[in-house]
Amino acid sequence: RRAAARRDRDLAAGPAKLMQVLALDRRANASSVVDGSGPATLTPPAEPVPAAAMAAGPRVGVTSAHDVPWRFWLAGDPTVSAYRRHTARVR
Repeated sequence: RRAAARRDRDLAAGPAKLMQVLALDRRANASSVVDGSGPATLTPPAEPVPAAAMAAGPRVGVTSAHDVPWRFWLAGDPTVSAYRRHTARVR
């Protein structure tokens, strides 16, 4: 059973919750969200987002490429997941 978002601002806080909000499941994996061939299509905003409003940082909750800034968000957006530094598991 998956945890449901408790507040509106939590609806897109992380990829799994975003997939739930968009009603997408694993069948959407490896599909395009740009060219219209996948189950969801992203469209650009009517006005470009100023570069100063965009932020990037390390990925959260992953073991590979955790230090690569492949995580993007709008600065100050309350729906962004909190960053937790990666710690290697002890085996």
